[in-house]
Amino acid sequence: MSRPKLTMDVAVDGANATIALHGEIDIATARDVEERAGLVLQRHPIDHLTLDMRDVSMVDSIGVAALVRVGRQVQAAERTMALVKVQPMVRRVLAVTGLTEALNVEAPDARD
Repeated sequence: MSRPKLTMDVAVDGANATIALHGEIDIATARDVEERAGLVLQRHPIDHLTLDMRDVSMVDSIGVAALVRVGRQVQAAERTMALVKVQPMVRRVLAVTGLTEALNVEAPDARD
């Protein structure tokens, strides 16, 4: 049986929600990320959304665009967002596209 290209786990703790992403954010999965983030914003009275990227192995241009759209959804809802535990390859893609600051990508932890 084929493993899904992307799975997501949502955890809400008070005013904070975390979506832990596992897999690849690409043309086949980007819309799912946007939809899940939108649902979290609609259903929970949160102030901050964290995208836990520790298990994201790849983000293509469509995936980058999806992350930007999620950021816009969060901003439109007057909330904040951060990408945490971003893997080096994904971090490079976001840095090259100039989106590290716009997407509030957490600095790498010396312990990682």
